[in-house]
Amino acid sequence: MTSQVQSLTSGQIAALTTADVTAFGARSEHRADPSLTTTQAPGLTPAVLGSLSTAQLNAISTKEIAALSSAQITAIGTSLTTLQIGALTSVQVPGLSTAILASLSNAQLDAISAKDVATLTVTQLSALVTSQVQSLTSGQIAAMTYLQISTLVQSSRPRRSPHSPPRRPRA
Repeated sequence: MTSQVQSLTSGQIAALTTADVTAFGARSEHRADPSLTTTQAPGLTPAVLGSLSTAQLNAISTKEIAALSSAQITAIGTSLTTLQIGALTSVQVPGLSTAILASLSNAQLDAISAKDVATLTVTQLSALVTSQVQSLTSGQIAAMTYLQISTLVQSSRPRRSPHSPPRRPRA
């Protein structure tokens, strides 16, 4: 089965449906990609990737993850493992949605390399919660710009609820 899958062209891979990929996985010990090559993996459509089971997504190698587009990574969403998160490139990281970033565990966030964390946008950094900001490594912080660090400081400050009573002026 593996050699048959590896002989498929990128065009043939792109034409696979969710059912096709699921059928491959059933015959390949739950692998979503029975040994897809890094040139074939980008051919999987976001719709197919988004419909795969967690077990199938976990079977995608870090090399294959690094070959996917930002749209494909977004389709996978929050099902990426810590190793897969660590395999993301500086082209993929800026494409992560704020929802995906906000859902990352501290270990997953720490798995993103310092050079890749430096590619996060101000909007993405604003989505991080205090515990995530506190878990960033010194190397990740050192790779950031002043604007990125300022955003982290602002986003990790406690926020007043819109339902809180107004503050009294100091005398």
